[in-house]
Amino acid sequence: MNIKPVLRYQLHEYFRVFSTTYEIVYVLIIGTIILRYVKPADTGSASGIEFATMVTIFIVGLALFKSAFRFFSSYGVSRKRLFFGLTAAMGVTAAATSLLDMVNAAIFSRFVPYSTLYAGLLQNRQQSDHADLLMAEFRLPYHEITLSLLARNFLWCLLSYFALGMLGFLIAALYYRMGTTQKILVSVGVPAVFFILIPLLDHNVTGGRIDAALSNFWTHWTLWGLNPGSDLATRLLLIAMLAGCVWLLLRRAEVKA
Repeated sequence: MNIKPVLRYQLHEYFRVFSTTYEIVYVLIIGTIILRYVKPADTGSASGIEFATMVTIFIVGLALFKSAFRFFSSYGVSRKRLFFGLTAAMGVTAAATSLLDMVNAAIFSRFVPYSTLYAGLLQNRQQSDHADLLMAEFRLPYHEITLSLLARNFLWCLLSYFALGMLGFLIAALYYRMGTTQKILVSVGVPAVFFILIPLLDHNVTGGRIDAALSNFWTHWTLWGLNPGSDLATRLLLIAMLAGCVWLLLRRAEVKA
């Protein structure tokens, strides 16, 4: 099964999108470095290139699925070849961006205080197992990270990016298979449930227990995922489940005009 045409085409498309993202990131980081040297008293720092990558790879999966499906279907590419090509391209992209993010962090940390998201979360866990991870301060200098931590950082980013990309594929495939009415119901209903109904129910009925339970689950799952063993197991399982759902939706999808 030859998936090279799909792989090459998708990687080219992904490169165009990510080149724009990284140009913006570089401008922001360079601006931070210049400001720090212009104002020596400035104690500003930088972190979280991974956030930009996470958002971008999710959007890539979400936005480029439909065009890729139409394009390759018009050339007679089987759905199996397309599925494996898309999945392989997403995996390669996740690995490449994970490596690039660590290289960028290593370079930027020489000029401005910088740490990776994984290093910040790990430091936060060491300080307090019950800290609010969403408000954590990422202050661990990147040059203090050991080779072992660097490898775990790469693995954590790789699996996180891959999972988000496949989640984008899944949502795009779901929308592609839906009719107009279903799309409207999902687009309006899902946000209404999560941002209106559940908060109202939590505030008026459960007394905040839903929010506390969700926050507790997120905190424990994130902390557990910092371990390379559990992280590898849970995220690989998640990726496999997402990929399986994408295949089930793709294998019988009709090419729409």
